[in-house]
Amino acid sequence: MQKSRKFKLRPVNEEIEMVVEKIVTLLRSLNFTDHNVQTQTTLIRQLLNNGIKFGNFTLPENEITINIQITDKTISVEVMNPVNPECSKGLLELDKTIQFIKGYQDPFEAFMIKHKDSVNGSNSNGSNGLDLAKIAYKGNVALDFIIGENNTLIQSAVKKLERKSRDAAGFRNMI
Repeated sequence: MQKSRKFKLRPVNEEIEMVVEKIVTLLRSLNFTDHNVQTQTTLIRQLLNNGIKFGNFTLPENEITINIQITDKTISVEVMNPVNPECSKGLLELDKTIQFIKGYQDPFEAFMIKHKDSVNGSNSNGSNGLDLAKIAYKGNVALDFIIGENNTLIQSAVKKLERKSRDAAGFRNMI
């Protein structure tokens, strides 16, 4: 199985909700569990929030692109948008947070540290660190981002899929 979808949208709530619903429909049509559907939509919403937070949407043609690639072994999500040049400090914090999470073999460890920092009132690795660590842990995803050509923020999340069983139609149920 290999499915890919591309969505383009403006950072407007109505468009975001319409795209999220299309993604939910896609994942359900591929027999993803409710847990995986919820995890993926939470992930996509977080990446969209980051895109909007650090994005430059002053020109009408500036938009967000979401690419989803689903194979038998992985689901990859990529969110791309133009960067607001005034957000360099925030992007450095995002980079620190993602590098912090990637520094642990098990994202649960990073989540627990971020959670402890949050409870203690300290947040040395950026304001969204807990949310990203939670997504990495709960969704079992590898997060990354780069600033690509034309000053484009490209965020990615890759989840390895495991086969649970085959249903009567021959589709794999994803855990």
